[in-house]
Amino acid sequence: MDAAVAGDGLEVVFQPVVSLPEEAVVGFEALARWDQLDDRGAALAVLARAAATDRQQQLDRLLIHAAIESALTAGLAPDTMLFLNSEASAPHISRADDEVLARGAERLQLVFEITERSLLTDPPALLRKVAALHADGFAVALDDVGANLDSLALLDVICPDVIKLDLAVV
Repeated sequence: MDAAVAGDGLEVVFQPVVSLPEEAVVGFEALARWDQLDDRGAALAVLARAAATDRQQQLDRLLIHAAIESALTAGLAPDTMLFLNSEASAPHISRADDEVLARGAERLQLVFEITERSLLTDPPALLRKVAALHADGFAVALDDVGANLDSLALLDVICPDVIKLDLAVV
């Protein structure tokens, strides 16, 4: 598990994001998978291990970088929306301080998808992160809305650019 947290065996897959009214693909969500871990739920175990060993911030950045690099290598069309999962508790990464993020932002529409795992752990930090993302020109999405009461409670506070409904709600 520690090797997976360090990025060993990391593979990025892209899941289409569909707009309900048009039933059209509007972008792709980058999802982390590890080839040495068979279970699809293994990504949650890797994230939990990173949190338990105080490496969540490093893993968050690693996953964002891997998603952008994979999208650019895959040749996603210019201006394609690429949804990047980011932990609510991880600090914002500025494009001015991060070459990979800046390169991705030049070619793609990057949308930071705030995951539901730790939405209410540190609300002031979450609000600072959302404000920093918007100030840096990034869109913000709230994930799995409807499956977690925290995400519903924060809709008016976060004011996401994109609301991703949980499949159970659909």
